[in-house]
Amino acid sequence: ANDTLIKKYNYNNELIWSKSYSGSGIDYLYDVEMISDGYIIVGYTESFDIDGVSNSGKKDAYIIKIDFKGELIWKKTFGGTLDEIFYDIEVLNDGSYVAVGYSSSKDFENVDLGEFEDGLIVRYDTNGNVINTDFLTGNDFDVFRGISATKDGGYIVVGTTLSTDLEFTAGRMGDGIIYKYN
Repeated sequence: ANDTLIKKYNYNNELIWSKSYSGSGIDYLYDVEMISDGYIIVGYTESFDIDGVSNSGKKDAYIIKIDFKGELIWKKTFGGTLDEIFYDIEVLNDGSYVAVGYSSSKDFENVDLGEFEDGLIVRYDTNGNVINTDFLTGNDFDVFRGISATKDGGYIVVGTTLSTDLEFTAGRMGDGIIYKYN
């Protein structure tokens, strides 16, 4: 199993602390952002035995909030019956967090998802409650890999699509995509 290992170093590259919030399955972390009271971290988990969270399918997107000493504040998963992965997270001006990645599950309520992987955006409040979700649902593989907050309180999301039915794609393999949200 791969563990979600989080280590903090000082400016002399000396280890201050090391923590793990893993289960017995494969768990990956991809991004960390410093926030006012610690750090917010995203990735995915395939574990079914992490205390305090459940796994809805194969891979569930995983978000962890810790304080500056590495002590857990909260951890959450987001997922359907198949795979969800968060690749990046950003803190917005209002203090909320927006995580991006992809979903291959088709069992979310009130969402008409595509046949393949769909770009995934999930916005959380500071307590880890989902504020809203959004999906990019083209006719092929769509994934969001990066996010950056903008000065107007919104954010920009970047990724890749293989879909040919989106209004801006040229029908080539691997078109880059940029979305601006407010």
